[in-house]
Amino acid sequence: MKYHDFIDKRKLNISTIIPALQDAGFDKKADHILQCGNRRFFGVCKECGATHFNGVLACKQRFCAVCQKKRSLLWYMKMLPLFKYYMAQGNKIVFVTFTVKDTEKLTDGLNYLQDAFRLMIGKGNKITKAFNCLFLGGVRSIEVKRGANSGLWHPH
Repeated sequence: MKYHDFIDKRKLNISTIIPALQDAGFDKKADHILQCGNRRFFGVCKECGATHFNGVLACKQRFCAVCQKKRSLLWYMKMLPLFKYYMAQGNKIVFVTFTVKDTEKLTDGLNYLQDAFRLMIGKGNKITKAFNCLFLGGVRSIEVKRGANSGLWHPH
């Protein structure tokens, strides 16, 4: 991760994620995220003498923007050879986002998404057959944000 990306994610943690966790009563998780990235590692190039950002000591909390950025980059690097292979075979890679209306209770939105996905990949119904004809497989990920105008949970 580049240093300016780290700084942007750290600002997001402090301005948005930590207050949201504290409002929800998750003070311990908020404290862990606040400490994330406080210890930074730099390396000096032996050839040119330039200082390079080498990473941070991470909290590994699922709501931490810094740790999630690192995790998404790792997934990207793991999936890239598969994407290249399938594209070389003449297949297309499709990015699909399923979203639900903002909900006051996060569990309601997550359950709705899970139920819809189960319906799509379930057994023996018309939706499953159509889905399987279009897609060879996939990677599923759930992201949760706060709605920009409503302030409610927005899973997608």
